[in-house]
Amino acid sequence: MEQEPKLDPSTITDVETAKLALRWAVEKIHNLQEDVGRLREDNRTKTNLSRSLTEQVEQKTEILKKWQGTIKTWEENWKTQTAMEADLKGKLREQIMNEETSNWKQARAQLEKEIASLKTELGEREVVGEMAALDPEPRSASVSAIEDSLLLRITHEDLELLLSDDVEVARGIIQVLCRRLRQSANPQPTARPAEPAAAMG
Repeated sequence: MEQEPKLDPSTITDVETAKLALRWAVEKIHNLQEDVGRLREDNRTKTNLSRSLTEQVEQKTEILKKWQGTIKTWEENWKTQTAMEADLKGKLREQIMNEETSNWKQARAQLEKEIASLKTELGEREVVGEMAALDPEPRSASVSAIEDSLLLRITHEDLELLLSDDVEVARGIIQVLCRRLRQSANPQPTARPAEPAAAMG
């Protein structure tokens, strides 16, 4: 680094030297003032830059806080929505199970009702095939004996003769048909041992 010259007052012995020394001192002061001005301006610039950076940091910190609050709100909403979805799924599952159980019970009751109407056991003096005896169309019902039974078979022709000769026979057949219709509408099967019955057809 270049050594800066210094003024030695003892070397000033005349007016001309004093003028030169004064001019040098003035220039030196002027240069120092310029350096001080530049340093002040540089310091002012750095201060403004520091202030601007501080403001930017504060702004970004505020934005970060807002985003953190937004994310927290989203998380709370997500948890609430998840809980609501789980509760709704549970209620829907319970409702579906209740409906299926109700439908199954209704279907079972209807099936039991139909089975009961189809599997009626006949007892003493009961008749089967009365519709076929009255109407010679193809039959839709069948009967099976669960034990040895004694049956009376009446043909369509025999039944016609009985109906024409005895009104009580007609009344009895009408009563049997009415009872069968009621049993079909509201079956109440009663298990009874098979005894001698009448078979028509």
